[in-house]
Amino acid sequence: MRTIYRKTKENIRKKMDENLSKETNKKVKRIIRKIRKGLSFEKKTYVYDSTPVFTVKQICKIINVKVPKKYEKIKSQPVHKTFLFDKLENNEEIIDNIEYRNYKSPNKVNVLKNHMNRFVDVYEEQKGVLKGTDEELIQMMVEWLYVFNIRGYYYYDYFDYELYHRKIEEAEKFMSRRYWSKVYKVCNNKRYTNILRDKQKFNKKFNKYVNRDFLNIDQISLEEFKDFVKKHPKFFGKPLTGTGGYGAGVIDTAGKNIEKLYKVCKDNKYIIEEIVEQHKEMAKFNKTTVNTIRLYSLLCADNSVKVMMANIRTGRQGKDVDNFHCGGMTAVINPRTGKVVSDAIDLHHNLSNVHPDSKVKFKGFQIPFWDKVVKAVEEMAPLFPQMRHIGWDIAITKDGNIEFIEGNSMPNFDVAQAPDQKGKLFIYKIPIEEIENINIQKK
Repeated sequence: MRTIYRKTKENIRKKMDENLSKETNKKVKRIIRKIRKGLSFEKKTYVYDSTPVFTVKQICKIINVKVPKKYEKIKSQPVHKTFLFDKLENNEEIIDNIEYRNYKSPNKVNVLKNHMNRFVDVYEEQKGVLKGTDEELIQMMVEWLYVFNIRGYYYYDYFDYELYHRKIEEAEKFMSRRYWSKVYKVCNNKRYTNILRDKQKFNKKFNKYVNRDFLNIDQISLEEFKDFVKKHPKFFGKPLTGTGGYGAGVIDTAGKNIEKLYKVCKDNKYIIEEIVEQHKEMAKFNKTTVNTIRLYSLLCADNSVKVMMANIRTGRQGKDVDNFHCGGMTAVINPRTGKVVSDAIDLHHNLSNVHPDSKVKFKGFQIPFWDKVVKAVEEMAPLFPQMRHIGWDIAITKDGNIEFIEGNSMPNFDVAQAPDQKGKLFIYKIPIEEIENINIQKK
């Protein structure tokens, strides 16, 4: 908007410089004043911290929902003056800190509106475990906006950790998006994230535990591709710098035009890899995906390696990837024993004590060769001190060997806290503070 104003003003000034009459100049100046007034973002409104206090009608307009009949009488009032605030645990504290003042933050409001719409998307995904009414949605939105968003919990945190039925004190035991960002800033040097993000670089750096064949499609000729396909008629393709399993899958060359397939892989900027044959115990959950372990490691202040948290990830029947955000399921692993200690959860927050397809029970399942998994991470993590906190995706091969699939510089905490609904801030708090103190001393 500011750009539009600036450009409009510049264009008008050019015309003014073209010896226009005084009368025309006066008209032009009036137009400028109108434009300035129309584009001004500064106006008095109720504000809590840096968040505007919306009316019910404004909230409904932002998220494209019709005002419920129950809220018709209060729709034009700021929500802190309505019964919607009565249900908030700390409503009196919030009201005491609401100011009526000039507010000029168009970018911040646009970001907030975007997050409010994303809030609705996540709500829709989890309707199966909620009431699924517009009244409930708006009440939750108010609670998130003025209780939890202020504390750094993003829209998905609110649902992932079921904050809608938690007291603030209990909710604050969970690592929020804001804390996730802090861990990344304290532990990891962003100049080195590409070594983890780029799957080829990751495979080369940690090649001791990457024993499968792989090629970067951008760096090979058609003939080299044909040689790879001859050796691996079925292979795994995934975007070189992709995340979350999006765009990844098994590619079967049977009956395919190899030249066209080569072009498709080129267009998708794939890294192509030999398919890992997983251990029979891990395959019990689902045979069509390589079911992996997500292990969070921290290179502590004393340069020792600590396994912070771990999860088992399993795919669904007929799928190619086990990623939680691509339809997979995840359950918590005790990092000391390698035993699964929770039921599994999917992206829609459906909780299952057994895998929906294979009926294999999650809780109590012992990850095979757990000591070898931990040993591999403890061996490799110190080789990359620029990245103190890493989320490792690890497979166990049919022979009981450890195969690193990829590494994540900013692994989400949702999969580690959502299945058992236990906040794990206590695991990170002291080690992160110690690293933070080292960073301060170095400066």
